[in-house]
Amino acid sequence: MLEIPVTINQNIAGIIIDHGFVDSYFLWYWLQFSYKRNRQSGAGTDPQALNCQRVRELDFICPSTKEQHEIVRILDSLLTKESAAKDAAEQAIAQIDVMKKSILARAFRGELGTNDPNDEPAIELLKRSLLAKA
Repeated sequence: MLEIPVTINQNIAGIIIDHGFVDSYFLWYWLQFSYKRNRQSGAGTDPQALNCQRVRELDFICPSTKEQHEIVRILDSLLTKESAAKDAAEQAIAQIDVMKKSILARAFRGELGTNDPNDEPAIELLKRSLLAKA
């Protein structure tokens, strides 16, 4: 969504909604939702282009302004939660990776174990562990 004057090439179609009946964020979510279907109806070779005429002909469901605002609020909330969950998962994966590297380093330095001579050597435990995952 642009809020400033811009220069574009010939393969861009803009949608101006200054009449107040359509929430720009609602329209953006709608276009994201229908992206694949809209691209398939485009013209030209891969990737399909949507010319101005095709953009004018796009299907669009337009609920009341109040409903549009509520839909945007719900989607914003859900997508914020999804993003936070994704970030948390990525951080957990990074921490697991660091822990794996630390354990492997300790194992190869012979620092894993109980110092009990009757215990299996750490390298054997590591071999078994790696073979079990294979």
